[in-house]
Amino acid sequence: MYLIMKRRECKYLLLLLMRKFNCLDKEIIKEQLKLKSDRTINNNIAKAEEKLLMNREFRDDFFCLEERIEKKFKKDKKTLDKI
Repeated sequence: MYLIMKRRECKYLLLLLMRKFNCLDKEIIKEQLKLKSDRTINNNIAKAEEKLLMNREFRDDFFCLEERIEKKFKKDKKTLDKI
């Protein structure tokens, strides 16, 4: 996972999506992304939010990923409902 997160934009997308879907566990993020503190995580999220507002390509990537995740959740929920 660390190799994928070397690209700053990927790290920012991951943090924004994790926050959006309420799975932002700061201890796990610190360990996996090699971040030092909660403050560093918060600063990265703030930078990601700024990038989301300013960069069209980044914004398109975010909404595309968000849509794919939501479709996956709906599909999995339907599968669970059948059981």
